[in-house]
Amino acid sequence: MRSYWSGTAVAVLTLLECLGCQEQLSPQAKLTLQSAYASSAAGDNRSVVNHTDVFLQQNGRSPQAAEACYLRGLAKYGLGDRAGATADLNEALGRTQIQELRAKTAVALGDLAWDSDDMPTAERMYDLSLANLAKDQKPADHAHYRLGCVLQRLGRWEDADIQFNRVIYFFSGSELAIRAGRRLNARDWTIQVGAFEGKSRADAVVADLKDKNLPATAQSIVSQSRLTFVVQVGNYSTYEQAAEALGGVRHYKPDAYVIPTR
Repeated sequence: MRSYWSGTAVAVLTLLECLGCQEQLSPQAKLTLQSAYASSAAGDNRSVVNHTDVFLQQNGRSPQAAEACYLRGLAKYGLGDRAGATADLNEALGRTQIQELRAKTAVALGDLAWDSDDMPTAERMYDLSLANLAKDQKPADHAHYRLGCVLQRLGRWEDADIQFNRVIYFFSGSELAIRAGRRLNARDWTIQVGAFEGKSRADAVVADLKDKNLPATAQSIVSQSRLTFVVQVGNYSTYEQAAEALGGVRHYKPDAYVIPTR
């Protein structure tokens, strides 16, 4: 959470200051809200909650209450309070018509829904975010990528490819564009067990898994300009089938996880 959301609060503050919204606040209220933004940028989530609690108690009906709810929602997300984060972010979304704030709030709600395996809500939130962003404006890259992942989970492979292609086109060369390229044109699911630089090591893992009656294979891929050998188990037409099989693989390989495959 910290790695993605770092700096987004500061960007919203800059936007709102340009609109002149904070002129309606008292000097003390401005200072409290600015302190919340500073704490958010520093990753001090507990301080964010403390500052926004004070601000909302005293300025709960102000136009800037949406900002405070957004900041507190992100902080609670970072602290692992998913229910509190969802409540605050929904409150922020309902209070503001500022497009950038709506977009970033919707992305955060999409991420919360993704974390909870609520794919329909995640799809709706990422769509809402993208409706409030320019095509090449962050976090559109994150929203497109995650929306593509959601659509793959829902079995809508071609729709997912549209989202991944948008990441690749509008954010060419970025880490998310590279990751989107890896998921592009996938149509099935598999369970990845590990990635190895040496083919002999991968072959040994495959042999060991086959001895345990698991349908393992080794595939060669180019990752970061290096040839890598990945060991995978099975091929499944739906995510649910792969997730059901994952437990049996993790009995032998605890770090195994489900990925889309071509």
